[in-house]
Amino acid sequence: MILQALKDYYERKAADPDGGIAPEGFEYKQLPFLIVVDELGNYVNLEFTGDAKANKKGRSLLVPMWKQKSGKDSWKTTNFLWDHYGYVLGLPKGDLENEIEQAKKQHQTFLKMLSMAAKALPGNGKISAIEKFYANDQVLKVLVDERIQDVKAILGCNITFRLTTDISPVTEDAGVVSVAEKWSGTKFIFDEDSSLSKTGVCLVSGENSVISRLHRPISGINKKPSPMLAVNDTE
Repeated sequence: MILQALKDYYERKAADPDGGIAPEGFEYKQLPFLIVVDELGNYVNLEFTGDAKANKKGRSLLVPMWKQKSGKDSWKTTNFLWDHYGYVLGLPKGDLENEIEQAKKQHQTFLKMLSMAAKALPGNGKISAIEKFYANDQVLKVLVDERIQDVKAILGCNITFRLTTDISPVTEDAGVVSVAEKWSGTKFIFDEDSSLSKTGVCLVSGENSVISRLHRPISGINKKPSPMLAVNDTE
């Protein structure tokens, strides 16, 4: 009963926009820049999320939860519709040949994820706009924008997209939220993919559901951090 009461409390806090707690499957992550595009995928600008005086490192925004990456094949895993500049822009973190090759592979992984997202959310205008952004080589305009130097100055700078018609990033789109938890880092895992999984009564929710084989480390990632706290992933 205590665990279920704590779960109910968490869900109430997560549902409150001012609660400072991310809903299940999401976290607050520092994203210094947003790539702003119109509905046709045309590049508009690189938007700094912070303030030149009060917050020089950008705001923490709500995004689908970070996916664990490690080892020589870490490039095969990407976050859902956000990641660092290697994935989103194909920018290497250095000038070494292996760093350049790593960024190329990371970028291809991000584009593959985007293609799968479009199939999981057919007709989603935001996903469509981002697809057009890449298909029409609008990414090249980002790479020559004068603010790209500010992006490169932040090691592992995290980036996502925002449409000109919205005030929030694409990671907060209702459609994206509906499938975000299904993204494993390499593919979508829907209920039918778990037909052979074992089920049981959850001690937390009290409901009968599929038993998770693995759990993420508990490290307070669902709590909204200080706006001055830098949290970057460089894998």
